[in-house]
Amino acid sequence: MPVTLAYTAEQTAQTIAALDRKALLFLGSVPPDGRVSVAQAADLLNASRLRVYELMNSGALRYEPTAAGRSLHICDVVALRERRR
Repeated sequence: MPVTLAYTAEQTAQTIAALDRKALLFLGSVPPDGRVSVAQAADLLNASRLRVYELMNSGALRYEPTAAGRSLHICDVVALRERRR
């Protein structure tokens, strides 16, 4: 279910700062608003894009619809990544 992804700039910056070097290499760059693509989320989660879509459709991962598809917030992706460890 799509929702509005509201995080402060401070929360986004803290999440990005906490990422390990390997995760940052996968991401390349994160826009200032902290939104990532499904492909970037899949890289961070070490999962397929199909699995990320399944997680979004089941409600386990929040997303926001965009003109190009769906976007996810880095805070949600990293939180799920930490829960799965």
